[in-house]
Amino acid sequence: RAKGAIQPLWLVGTSRGTISAAALAIALPDQVAGVVLTSSVAGFNVPAAVHRQAIDQLKMPVLVYHHAKDACKHCQASDAPYIIKGLTNAPIKKLMVVDGGANPIGDECAGQHWHGFIGMEQEAISQIANWVKRPAN
Repeated sequence: RAKGAIQPLWLVGTSRGTISAAALAIALPDQVAGVVLTSSVAGFNVPAAVHRQAIDQLKMPVLVYHHAKDACKHCQASDAPYIIKGLTNAPIKKLMVVDGGANPIGDECAGQHWHGFIGMEQEAISQIANWVKRPAN
């Protein structure tokens, strides 16, 4: 809150959190200014995947942000366009597939791998923040 004014609410979800962020935006459309989905659950074998929800009801800007090398089997960048395709009523929708960072280690579905934008965290934050400030297709 700034001087008593309510600030716009943006929902941001990463990986499994994208399922919740999309569901909450669908449930509370009048309270959500926009949505950012990073490393989205988009696999066709996941019943609650983002693109399987009623995302056609979203009428706010949506950014879908993925790493090109994300190897998490539920969050492939190649499946992310299905989310964009389902956002039929979003006035602004953007798919950003990035390729940067370095030295992934451990679990492919964890933060220290491409799934978590390892080695490019600040760049990812800047790109996302700049888009939220001025959403555009």
